[in-house]
Amino acid sequence: MGYITSTLATHAMLKGVGVGDSSASPVAATLTWILKDGLGMTGRILFAWLRGYDLDCNAKKWRLIADILNDIAICMQLVSPFFPSCFLLIACLASITQSVVGVAGGATRAALVQHQARRDNMADVSAKDGSQETLVNLCGLLIGLIITPLIAGQTVFVWSLFFSFTLLHLYSNYKAVSVVSMETLNCNRLHLLMRNLFLNGTISEPNIVNREEPLLFRQERFFTVEYGSSLSSVLIHSSDYSRSILQFNKGQKFIIKLSKTKRQIRVAFHCGSSSSDQLKAGLTVELIEFVCGGCYGDSNYLKDYALLIRKGVESTDESVLVDVCQDIINDLFSSILDQLRKEGWTVSHHLLGIKEWRYNVS
Repeated sequence: MGYITSTLATHAMLKGVGVGDSSASPVAATLTWILKDGLGMTGRILFAWLRGYDLDCNAKKWRLIADILNDIAICMQLVSPFFPSCFLLIACLASITQSVVGVAGGATRAALVQHQARRDNMADVSAKDGSQETLVNLCGLLIGLIITPLIAGQTVFVWSLFFSFTLLHLYSNYKAVSVVSMETLNCNRLHLLMRNLFLNGTISEPNIVNREEPLLFRQERFFTVEYGSSLSSVLIHSSDYSRSILQFNKGQKFIIKLSKTKRQIRVAFHCGSSSSDQLKAGLTVELIEFVCGGCYGDSNYLKDYALLIRKGVESTDESVLVDVCQDIINDLFSSILDQLRKEGWTVSHHLLGIKEWRYNVS
């Protein structure tokens, strides 16, 4: 479907730059094409810099977004000949959109192929995936060769084909992405897992959590969470410094800053923090959010810590609640890891989208 709609778009773009028009300037058409491609390359670099860290963490989401953006770009290319005065602007916007598709689509494909290579046979899976796509594109090419001469000047027919194939393309890709079951923890999957654990005392299987994971829209959360914050953003008051040193002396390699008024949690990591330390920080953040959401009173799993949690919630000092939640997670961490492994989750590494800031204590 994608190749057929791309054929329609290419036909429209060539018409827009003047192919078939004796009055069109070859130099102007060449410059338009160069500018379009140049902006597309710039967009590719900027997108990789701004959102590259999120592509691994939310591979399914970005795979779907790439498909949607690709269809939007094709739609812009089809529209461009109808607005000659704005052709350059529309063509450039379409090129930038397709550059995002190139980065997001290529990167997430690699992530999904890696997930599907169950026997560490990534090259084999990648080769077969590429061959499969080539076969589909070849079929699209043949159909494109047949329909292109038939659609010249038939605007209604072109748009009917475009919308039909686009809807089929998006539906097929949504169904394909929604059945992918990933065992590595990202923020969305960790949030769903821990909420169920704190409420019901059980860890859900990967296929159950993956079905519940939102693909396109942001997950509803009580706080916005940032992992890998700079030290200056978490150590605001003098009391934060003394508390962080005390925690570091206990062997803790992360600092959590809670702001109830801003509804924000920031986490800074020591340069020597391991994947296990980072996962422990993630569990602590989830417990803080669960407690602040007011659900801890219904939790049998946390009933032994009810008085301790109430003390943290009622304190005017937000760091008290953070310390309480850290102590609880330290107590439960080994048990939670065992439960995660038992249900088939990967705990040796994670995809929490941690930024690059790290601190050191000398």
